[in-house]
Amino acid sequence: MERVILKPCEKDKFELIEDYSFECGFAKVDIPSGYKTNGANIPRLLWSIYPPNSPEYLSAVVVHDYLCDKAYQNNKSYEDFILADKVFFYCIKRT
Repeated sequence: MERVILKPCEKDKFELIEDYSFECGFAKVDIPSGYKTNGANIPRLLWSIYPPNSPEYLSAVVVHDYLCDKAYQNNKSYEDFILADKVFFYCIKRT
């Protein structure tokens, strides 16, 4: 999985500075530059074990966040959230 290229843009937020595409057997995701994410929502207590913006899985996190945001825009579509989680799980297994 290629790594996303982000820059800090706000407190606890990052902005994608290049378009990013990801494809697996069941989904193709195209994320436009300018997309903003906060990284993984991991409780601060666990940051020493699972850092929220670890490069290892940051690309998977950005893809998941983007798909979840699309699901919210699509009236909180249950199927879209399932796809987001399925893609995230697929990505994490390959990191």
